[in-house]
Amino acid sequence: MQEIRARYEDGVFKPEEKINLPENSVVLIKSLKVRGLLLKEDILEIKKVLETLPKSRIDFKKLNELYYDIKISG
Repeated sequence: MQEIRARYEDGVFKPEEKINLPENSVVLIKSLKVRGLLLKEDILEIKKVLETLPKSRIDFKKLNELYYDIKISG
């Protein structure tokens, strides 16, 4: 069995990564709502916003550490 992370948008489940399934495959989806986790996509979006702030206020090393701390604990 393969675990696939997906987002539900506009009535469609969209995988977060490329998946290896033949076309027209039937799958069983069990809903598990993930709360309190930041995905890499979220971190990149936050980083993009932070880059618009004055450079002296941003500690990208700390930002990366926070991402990996969250990723490991999640």
